Amino acid sequence: MKDPDGRIPFAKQAALFESAANHLNDPCFGLHFGSGADPLDIGLLGYMGTSSPTLGDSLRNIITYVRVSTEGVHGKLTVEDQLAFFTVEIIDPQTRHRQQMYEFGLVMIMSFMRLVAGRRLIPEWVEFRHNRAEDLEGFERFFGCSVRFGQRKTSIVLKRDLLDLRSKSADERLLRILKGYCEEILAKRGDKADLKDEVEYLVASHLQAGTPTSQLVARELGMSERTMARRLVGLGTSFGQILDGVRHQLALRYLGEPNARTSQIAYLLGYSEPSAFNHAFRRWTGVSPSEFVSAA
Repeated sequence: MKDPDGRIPFAKQAALFESAANHLNDPCFGLHFGSGADPLDIGLLGYMGTSSPTLGDSLRNIITYVRVSTEGVHGKLTVEDQLAFFTVEIIDPQTRHRQQMYEFGLVMIMSFMRLVAGRRLIPEWVEFRHNRAEDLEGFERFFGCSVRFGQRKTSIVLKRDLLDLRSKSADERLLRILKGYCEEILAKRGDKADLKDEVEYLVASHLQAGTPTSQLVARELGMSERTMARRLVGLGTSFGQILDGVRHQLALRYLGEPNARTSQIAYLLGYSEPSAFNHAFRRWTGVSPSEFVSAA
């Protein structure tokens, strides 16, 4: 904690936020903590974002270099008609249910957007993947718009033309220097561990549409299937092992939900039949899903 260059694994950060919320009896800890924090506290990444020419450039640079600050988050900026979607996903399947981290993250991103724009931007709406049935007023007060929970993704939705807003602190020379620092950090750190994280993230993202293939995942990573396989072997794993591991982790998570149904979980994990899920779960744990729930 005293080392300014020290790195805390993302999964432990997310667990810490959940523990803090429980200890303080504050179900909105992520919102409250994030709304009182300075967006520039994220350090190099924050200053690089504020030095970018426009809000859109800032968001794209953060997405490109987010691994400088954390290995646990994947960001994406997409434009559909007149709307821009800044979407955030936690990569680690075991950590994706940590709602405090999601809420803290979107609050910080919103604060960062307002810092870059120099004014209180108001999104069209904000959406979270997880459910929340209470304390909604605080979220709508902070974001200034409708905040929806239980959605398919976690996003801040803006009018498309807001991406062209000029940054109040744009500095091309500083941006060039900071980008160089980011590239040096990533080069020294290497990307081997990140490849496994990215494959896990893509596998988890595609499961509801069926079993994702290594060809599909490799294509989304911008590499050949053979190259991805070779690099994963260098990490001591394979696409099949990652797919099996992600399904195992998510199965344990889903079975912990109230009123979990085996047929629904099988679908969420990409199995065509519940029997295939039951067989896999017994292989992982030695018991059936129903036996596992009964013993919990």
